[in-house]
Amino acid sequence: MVFCFGLSSLIGLNVVITSSFYTVIVVMHDDFLLGDHPIFKNLCNVGGYVTLELGSLLILSRESLLDGTSIKALSCSALVILLTVHAQDFADVNGDRRSGRRTLPIIAPEGSRIYMFCAFPLSSFALASVWSLGPLSRLLFVSMSAWVGIRYYLFRDEIRDQANYRLYNIWIMGVHLLPANVRFRALAW
Repeated sequence: MVFCFGLSSLIGLNVVITSSFYTVIVVMHDDFLLGDHPIFKNLCNVGGYVTLELGSLLILSRESLLDGTSIKALSCSALVILLTVHAQDFADVNGDRRSGRRTLPIIAPEGSRIYMFCAFPLSSFALASVWSLGPLSRLLFVSMSAWVGIRYYLFRDEIRDQANYRLYNIWIMGVHLLPANVRFRALAW
């Protein structure tokens, strides 16, 4: 932690503040056991991801303030992570149950699968609009997310849920690449 703050101080006050928020979130998740509660766990995950992304953006931009595209990217990322982060919980339902965690797949086994089935394509459709994807890019992006959502709904064993989680990570990586379309029009096709 001291190393993190020291390194952050070399870059700027905003990065130190971001690192401080990240540290508080990690302590709340781990030491105050918010990671064991289904809603607070997701909120801590969102906070963790967003502070990491914010710190990265501040370092890469070398500016003390972010531009509108960066703020929109952070907002979209936070919303997508909040709505989909429990995708990670399906592959380890048995371990979570043994440790006493209450995750969405444990609390609502069928409802959580239906939710994932709907959340991926709806999120992708909205993001394709927000980032002005071209028709083919939009079709590919929404189709990939629909495929991941269908897999979460249809395939319900631990091995396939692990594969689903890997596919989710590929999709979420795509989500984080979408802002490039604003700057470079890379996905206008």
